[in-house]
Order: sequence, then structure tokens, then C-alpha cells
Amino acid sequence: MWVGQMAEEIEWLKFFILACSSIALTIAKSLKIACEILSTDHGKEEPQIPFSTFQHLYIYLADVDGEVSNAHVHSMLIYLQQKTATSNGMIKISDFISDPKVILE
Repeated sequence: MWVGQMAEEIEWLKFFILACSSIALTIAKSLKIACEILSTDHGKEEPQIPFSTFQHLYIYLADVDGEVSNAHVHSMLIYLQQKTATSNGMIKISDFISDPKVILE
């Protein structure tokens, strides 16, 4: 989508996660807010989003943050992908907030 007279197309998910991070101040809390908003299961179950969306958002936030190594991001994504393999490729908030093995920052 083109906005105003900008020369480049805006990647809305990146804009969205940056807005979440300005409210939440940590990567984990930013992803929690994003998951709550992007989930299609409002009020029925714990909010969840496709793992591929989570992965895209996490990689981008970690890159913008600049303090999380690529190796750490990669290891967290491998762990979370294995953890979510039985849930049809969906990741729930508790998968990355409540698990002590998951440290996103």
C-alpha cells in the first residue's frame, strides 16, 4: 500500500510491531500485544497467530533492537517451532511468555 508521497511501500506488519514495541518496551511484551491483536480467536481461546508471522515479527524486532544475536534468535525460533509443531503451526502467548526456556531478549 502506498501512503502519501512516500517513495517506498510500507510493510504494515513491521510498522505494526514497531507501534507495539513503543507501548510494550520489550520484545516479548511487544509480541504478546501483537498476538492479542492479530489473533482471530478473540475470547474463545488463548490468542494465537501463525508461527510464520511470529517468526517474521521476532526476527525484525530483534534486528531493530540490535542487542539480540542472530544465533540466539535462531535457537529460540527452533525451540518454539518444535514446541508448536503439534498445534497446526500456530503459536500461543503462553508458548513464549510462560516458558522459562524462552528468553526473547
